[in-house]
Amino acid sequence: DTRNGAEVEKLFENYRPNVVFQSSMKKYIPFYNIRCDGVAESNYVCTFNLARMAEKFDCENFVVISSLASGNNGNLITESLRIAEHSLKHFFSGTNTRLIVSRISNIIENRGGIVSLIERQIQNKNSVTIPTVETPTYLISKTSAAMFILQCLAGASKLAPGEGAFVTEQGTPVSIMEVIRKIADLYGLKLDADLAIKYRSPVGGPVAMSQNKLSTKSHSYEETVGPLDN
Repeated sequence: DTRNGAEVEKLFENYRPNVVFQSSMKKYIPFYNIRCDGVAESNYVCTFNLARMAEKFDCENFVVISSLASGNNGNLITESLRIAEHSLKHFFSGTNTRLIVSRISNIIENRGGIVSLIERQIQNKNSVTIPTVETPTYLISKTSAAMFILQCLAGASKLAPGEGAFVTEQGTPVSIMEVIRKIADLYGLKLDADLAIKYRSPVGGPVAMSQNKLSTKSHSYEETVGPLDN
């Protein structure tokens, strides 16, 4: 339990990890005007419990799995990610631990992600609620996400500590309606006939994202994004 600092310290004492991955931060934009309970605990308390131990035990790399949306103004979650990234950069400045930030899009298989939320509604044959008719999303498989994170870890040695964050290529946005149709087809259901569609405005409004290749971006969020050599 990363909320318990004493337990985290005991794990570090026993295993002395060289690389620490913080993958439990809340990083997805609220999709259904849901409450954002636990954001501060997850993105600050748990993250810095791990960060303090990584610094104390001289871990070589501290990898934060963040979101593409953290580079944009948006809502409570995106702002919490921005603050966490900035704070970690300052925290690890002058230490022996290298901070690596991997920003990824929505993972298809994520149990709390967009696809799983939609699938649960379809399984229960409930009406499916989405923000707007043309709401787009960017998706990545868990395998591709894992490969990207490992690539970030390998490529970080080419950068000065704290220099930047790695950003996945967004690719082509997928219509939420198309996602719903494909999932409904898997369950033998048809929109309108078997499932009703409801629309609701997203929290914080849509987040505009520029399409970037695998790249590095300054934590100041002001420098030009450039390609990263593979």
